[in-house]
Formats: sequence, structure tokens, C-alpha cells
Amino acid sequence: MRDIPSHEDFLAAKTLELVNTARGVLDGSIGVIEGCRALAALRHQVDVDSLDPDFLPIIGIDSETDHLPVGDVRKVWCTEALAILDKEIEDAEEFHRAYANDACAKLINRFGTPIK
Repeated sequence: MRDIPSHEDFLAAKTLELVNTARGVLDGSIGVIEGCRALAALRHQVDVDSLDPDFLPIIGIDSETDHLPVGDVRKVWCTEALAILDKEIEDAEEFHRAYANDACAKLINRFGTPIK
């Protein structure tokens, strides 16, 4: 018989994933767009309101950049199309970086070990 994780275990795992993703955005190991997409999805799994104010900048960035191919989806895109969109991705990452970093710091302070 398989052990089924409790709701508390699931919540703890998703909260850790959220904090690690936010840290990745802050340290640059995860791109702003890709990180915001992941964080926007995780908000539904960490028992917060869908319009939680700490997630609103994340949701906004995700919404404004949802047409841009980042992460694993790039593997199935045409290289010519990616070449055209890469400048837009770069510009969007730079434009949204400060907002994303601020939101990620708030999420880490709220859900993980506070940033000093």
C-alpha cells in the first residue's frame, strides 16, 4: 500500500518549492518570466487567495509575458521564431526584474526564512 502524503506534507513541499523558485529569481538562476509563471501556478497550491496582494505583481508579469516562450517549451519552438522573440524576452526580463525581485523577496519573507 502506498503512503499518501498528508495535506500538510503537500503544502510544506509546495511552500518549499515556492520559496526556492523565488530565491532562484532573486539570484538569477531562474529567469524572471519563467519564475513568475511557476510562482503564479504555485499560489493555487499554497492555500492563498487567488488575488493575494503578494502575488499580484507575479500574476501581472505572468499575464503580460504569457506569449513568450521560456523554459522547456523552447525545445518545441522553431529556432527562427525563437531568434525573433529572444530580444523581446530579454527586454521583458529586464523591464520586470525589479518588480519581480521585490515580489519574490516578500514571498520569501512570508513563506520562508526572512531575508536580512
